[in-house]
Amino acid sequence: MPSGQLAHIETSAKAQNRHPEPQAKDLNSLKQKILRCAPCGSAVKNQYGSHAQNRVMTRISHFMKVFKTFQMQMICLGFLLCALPTPAPAAEFSGKYLLQICSSDKTGGEIVPGGHTACQAYIAGIIDYHNLIKSLKTAPGLDFCIPAGTTLPVIQEGVVLYLLKNGQHDNFIASPAVAIALHQMFPCKKRTKKK
Repeated sequence: MPSGQLAHIETSAKAQNRHPEPQAKDLNSLKQKILRCAPCGSAVKNQYGSHAQNRVMTRISHFMKVFKTFQMQMICLGFLLCALPTPAPAAEFSGKYLLQICSSDKTGGEIVPGGHTACQAYIAGIIDYHNLIKSLKTAPGLDFCIPAGTTLPVIQEGVVLYLLKNGQHDNFIASPAVAIALHQMFPCKKRTKKK
């Protein structure tokens, strides 16, 4: 822009009681002055005009809002990251633990409070999974056929007897031991082929 035009813009701006737009370098110094002290705002206003002061203050307030929003988002993200479950080994029942929660004392009561419920839920889960595998027409490794009307406490007693007789399952996952116990307790009848 020729210097004559720049002088014309500055003259017309002064004639309209406005000040020319400050350059980027000046805006940074304005921000510094305004942030340091409130009385400086009037000096900035006198030097650059109220339009420049308003623009700088608007930008600063917008920046502060964005910063506060960003700050809150980071705090929330931190809480969410802390709340996420950390990878942990699966809750595996060993044969020994299953025997402990499934067993009863001499009066027939639970040795572990709530143990029978946990035991029966574990056994029911294995039975449900077995039934799912069969319904998908996939042959399970060990098949068993539990007669209709058989209750979970009866199945629990059979699993406890199997675990008492077969200590080799103590330190291993209990699900294969339960499947073997169910296979021995409720074997499926072999189907004969019709000719």
